[in-house]
Amino acid sequence: MPQPDDLQELQYQADLDHLLARLRRWSDHPTNWQPLSRTQALVHRALEQSKTILNRAERPLVVATFGGTGTGKSSLTNALAGETITATGRERPTTRRPVLVLHESMQPETLDLPLDDMLVLRSNANQLQDFALLDCPDPDTSEDDQPGENLAILRAMLPYCDVLLYTTTQQKYRSHRILEELGSAAEGVRLLFVQTHAGVDADIREDWQTQLSSEYEVPEVFFIDSVAALKQQREGKPLDDEFRRLMETLEEELSHRGRGRVRQSNLLNLLQSAVGEGQQRLNAALPAVEAVDVAMSEQQQRVTVAMTSRLQNELINSRALWERRLLTAVTERWGASPFSAMLRIYSGLGNLIASMTFMRARNTAQMALVGAVQGARWLHSRQEESEAQQRTERAIGSGIDDDLLMESRFVISESIGRAELDRQALIGDTAESMQQSAGRMAEDFLDYARDRIEEIISQLAERNSSWFVRIRYELAFGIYLLFVILRIGSNFFWESFLRPIISSANAAPLLGVDFYIAAGVILLIWSAILVTMFTRRLRNGLTSKIKTLADELARKKLPHTLFPKVRSATDDARKQTEELGQIQYEIGELQMSVHKPSLLGAKRTAVKVPTAE
Repeated sequence: MPQPDDLQELQYQADLDHLLARLRRWSDHPTNWQPLSRTQALVHRALEQSKTILNRAERPLVVATFGGTGTGKSSLTNALAGETITATGRERPTTRRPVLVLHESMQPETLDLPLDDMLVLRSNANQLQDFALLDCPDPDTSEDDQPGENLAILRAMLPYCDVLLYTTTQQKYRSHRILEELGSAAEGVRLLFVQTHAGVDADIREDWQTQLSSEYEVPEVFFIDSVAALKQQREGKPLDDEFRRLMETLEEELSHRGRGRVRQSNLLNLLQSAVGEGQQRLNAALPAVEAVDVAMSEQQQRVTVAMTSRLQNELINSRALWERRLLTAVTERWGASPFSAMLRIYSGLGNLIASMTFMRARNTAQMALVGAVQGARWLHSRQEESEAQQRTERAIGSGIDDDLLMESRFVISESIGRAELDRQALIGDTAESMQQSAGRMAEDFLDYARDRIEEIISQLAERNSSWFVRIRYELAFGIYLLFVILRIGSNFFWESFLRPIISSANAAPLLGVDFYIAAGVILLIWSAILVTMFTRRLRNGLTSKIKTLADELARKKLPHTLFPKVRSATDDARKQTEELGQIQYEIGELQMSVHKPSLLGAKRTAVKVPTAE
């Protein structure tokens, strides 16, 4: 039956595989954004180095000494080995070639190290059974060698190291050069901090720990005398407390059981450092990308405003046609009533007058001629509507002139350069693609405007044919009609017929033609007044809606943009930055899942990782 530790290890391996696959996909994602490309290169290097750590998972740990000249690295190596196996010296650099110290039972080939570049020495010290010691050259001197040679050798050895024994003295612990080199060396390794020369130097551990704590986790600093410890081992005397604690820490932390924890921590710290550094780079570069989006929105707004202005002018110039469409829609919703009949007569007044010419026709030829004229008038009306539609489309297209497009292209090109986006890939050398994008943008604008105009006509027709509006106009028109009907009825039935029968009064004469002419004229005038008031109401509503539509269109975000490739690139930049942040959080969670208390230090990650509840 699997043990809990085995299941936990399986879960860790599964989570790690998922994390590495996600990082590879992210680093292989094609991009036109240079900061992202550079960050991908950084992550690629971290992934390559992680392969080295994974390949060495079951091999003994490599513990390297690191520190300035005269800080006792070689003396510490001798003390840990329990015998003098490397040359020591306080003033001159005594280690110019890496020295690898192995237990007699350990095979050098199993460590996968560049053995040709180092001196391999053997030791029978029991404490070296679980790890190999690597005494590295000093990073702060290159005496008798070409400048930088020792530093180059040191940097070549660091990728093979799992733990650094960082040594310093009272004189060296503030060395800026050593601290700067430590910043690079500490990526993906665990650290043990050791102050040497305890027999002659003052204890500066507290100050040193304070100095390092902003960038490194420093759980413990050891204060030892390597020369005295080596002498005690030779003489078989008990070790002093500090050196004994250092030996116990190495035995506990670097044992076969602790080997996996160290490499897990190193791998995750390496990935977290690379991803954290990349996240900082992308976050620093992202405001310039946001500025590109702002510039694109501003330029698209300018183009949209230009198209909106042309559309508004064309709609106002063609307002009579839209009014006729609106009046027709109103009468269709109004239904049958006296006032709606007057609206229909007004709407079809031209056709009505033309149809009256049929009454003057004396033969079939004249009627055919009149019919042809009437058909021509109908075709002309439809042609006017079609031309109005075409003028609207041309007005929208002409709103995007070449000067405006070239100015927008120049502005976006400058923003792209500042954001370090690939100008050539995104906007090219010619404006042809931009003109095509502008054409698609105009089509989107026209489609939306056409739909909104239909909606506006429908809304205005619905509003102006409501029961409240109908009652007002029908009542105003019906009162006069009722008066005329009652007057005629009273005269015909009562005054000239019934009243003389009932009261023997003289019959009143029937109303004459003068009355009907006057009543008809007043009816026409009253109808004209009401129709004029109603059409003015329609006109004012239509004008108001046109202005509202113009404001709406000016703010409308269209599906197509002037720079679709640029928009896609900026969206992708944000998406990849967000994705890297999620990966960073995933690494932090994985770090917490394998975290155990330890006296080994490490470089702090670029961001705060999740903490245990």
